[in-house]
Amino acid sequence: MIAAQQALLAAIQAGSWDKAQDLLAATGWRALPGLTEADGIQTYRRNAQGLAARSLAAAHPLLLNELGQASFDTLAWAFWRASPPSQGDLAEWGQALPEFLAAQPGVEAWLCDLARLGWARHAAERAADSRLDVESLNLLQSQSPEVLRLCLRPGLCLLHLLPQVCGLNAEQPRQHVLVWREVWRAEQQILGAGDAALMAATLQGRDLDSALQEALAAAPDFDFGAWLQQALQRGWVQAVETLAPVQADAAGPISPSPSDSNL
Repeated sequence: MIAAQQALLAAIQAGSWDKAQDLLAATGWRALPGLTEADGIQTYRRNAQGLAARSLAAAHPLLLNELGQASFDTLAWAFWRASPPSQGDLAEWGQALPEFLAAQPGVEAWLCDLARLGWARHAAERAADSRLDVESLNLLQSQSPEVLRLCLRPGLCLLHLLPQVCGLNAEQPRQHVLVWREVWRAEQQILGAGDAALMAATLQGRDLDSALQEALAAAPDFDFGAWLQQALQRGWVQAVETLAPVQADAAGPISPSPSDSNL
């Protein structure tokens, strides 16, 4: 039974009717009364093509808007045939689209980055809910940054994208773009060098001291207080955690800067 189903799926995705016939012959599959095998396969194929287009559009509306419906539908079917869904939840299908696009001749690199941005937004909107642990913020005043780590909200993603994706001229450098979910919608923001360095180090699981050093190396005027204020307002930070047992007399807490006064 499983072999027959697999053969039918392969026939639906086959590039020619001759190949589809060969696949079906081995299973004994027959079309419904009044239909030829070719009619039956074509009906299944149209349904699969529609499903592929709808599923991929849900995850990649940015690419749909850029390519237009007809070109996007063609892309969706080609991607479905090359990298079909591996599970029943079709909302999980589409992550590999940037790599698929990159392998196609003539596809501009910024379209691959647009697909990366689209998937990051899709994943952010599907990420688990989170709530700020307000009490844990006190650790920033009582503990040394070497024993602390910032916990970012689920689904937050930092991308390094070509400028065209951000609405900038192609002559501009790549941009650091942060993607996260605010309430129920995905948001995105271009980050400066210091903010991006701090985020990248934090996403790698680095301690706060290391993350701060990376930020200052990228931008010597980096202001952690200003970054933290924005991070809390935007919901980027979920909690502060300790990497070692908390010491009541720990030296070297993070000194508040003037921008901390509004927290």
